Amino acid sequence: MNSIRSFVLCLSFSLSSLALPCDAGAQGCYADPIYEVAVEEDVPYGQATTYCGVGQELLMDIYRPVGDGNPQRPAMVLIHGGAFLSGDKRAYDMAEAARAFAARGYVAVSINYRLGFHKSVFHTPDAQGCALVGALAGAQNAQCLYAEPLEVDRALYRAVQDARGAIRFVKTRIDSVDSGNVFVGGSSAGGFVAMAAAYMGDDEASPAALAQNPAPGIPLIYGACHPAGCSTERPALG
Repeated sequence: MNSIRSFVLCLSFSLSSLALPCDAGAQGCYADPIYEVAVEEDVPYGQATTYCGVGQELLMDIYRPVGDGNPQRPAMVLIHGGAFLSGDKRAYDMAEAARAFAARGYVAVSINYRLGFHKSVFHTPDAQGCALVGALAGAQNAQCLYAEPLEVDRALYRAVQDARGAIRFVKTRIDSVDSGNVFVGGSSAGGFVAMAAAYMGDDEASPAALAQNPAPGIPLIYGACHPAGCSTERPALG
C-alpha cells in the first residue's frame, strides 16, 4: 500500500503570520500552526463485528483547517493506544496531535477501532494474585485470566482492518484530500496498528478459526472480561 505512510515527520519552513492556502509556494505551510481548526465528531466510516460477535459502528473525528483553500491537502490518520482493550479517539494525545496537524494545513482524523479479545482461564490455587480474584468470586480455587498470543494477533488484525477502512474513507469520502499523501500514525498499541496498516501485505494470511474460549462448562468468574451476551466462538477472520 504505497500511498499509505507511517510517519516520523521532520519539516522546516519559513515563518509566516499569514493564513495562506497551503500550496508549494505558501510560507509556513504544513510546518507552522497558522489556521483555526474545525472538528466534526463521530463521523461513521464503517461497520464491523467485534470479538464478541456483536456489530459495531466505527467512528472518527475529523479535524480541518479553517480558511485554507487548498483542494489537495495531505491527510493524517491517528490511532489511539490502550493495549487493544481500552482507549478512545478523543484520547488527549491523539486529539492534540490531530488539532496540531490541522492547524498546519492537514486534514487529520482520530479513529475508534474494535477493542477487546477473549481471555483464557486456568486454575492456579497456589498463586497469590489469582487467590485475590478467586476470593472476590467466592471460589476456593482461583481462576486466572490471561491473553493467548493468538488472541492478541486477532485483535491486531481487527484493528488493522479498521484502520485501513478509515484510510479508504479519508481517501475517497473526505473533500480536499490528496489521496497520494495519506499518512498514518499512532500511540502505543495504535503505533503497532499504524505500522501494520502501512506495511503488512494484503496477501498475508488472516487468522484462522480457534476453539471456543473459554471452553463450554468453565464458569465466567470475571464478568468485565466476558461481557453478557459475548459469544465464545472464535471464527476465522478476513
